[in-house]
Amino acid sequence: MSTLDSAPATTEPQAFDNNIYAPPTASLEAPESDTDAPDVKKVPVLLVIFLAVVTNGIYIGYWYLSRRKSLNALTPSDDYGVVGPITIIITFTANLVLSLLMIVDPVFADLETPALLLNLIGGVTGLFLAFGVRSILQIYTVEASPLERIRFSGLLTFFFNIYYLQYKINRIF
Repeated sequence: MSTLDSAPATTEPQAFDNNIYAPPTASLEAPESDTDAPDVKKVPVLLVIFLAVVTNGIYIGYWYLSRRKSLNALTPSDDYGVVGPITIIITFTANLVLSLLMIVDPVFADLETPALLLNLIGGVTGLFLAFGVRSILQIYTVEASPLERIRFSGLLTFFFNIYYLQYKINRIF
């Protein structure tokens, strides 16, 4: 007995699974929860500028701390710790205290040099962190969409620091 004889006889036509004329059955809507997309805070750049000015730069350290986990999740190879952001917070807070002491009492006028040194330490630390975050974002954008290259300016990162990075974050995510 051959295999043709053992097959049940059907009179109904068989439906083809690959009918090129059939409408698509896939959902065209985006999934509700995308587990691959990181949760990076989107904040208006003007608000970031306002908070940095009002807090005398202390917000810059907070900005790095509040985005640390989500930025570290973007690329497993690069990550930054808490030392840099905490250094920024401490140096800018100490600079604020010294500046207020110099305003209140002229006896503390000799504290101008330490205040400037603290400001320099905080600024240089901020630059290192800014270029580290820029590197993380560059790696992520190349891995996430290799065909669409998003450019990051080193010059704008240098001059505008977290304001430029926040602008790029708002555009990417």
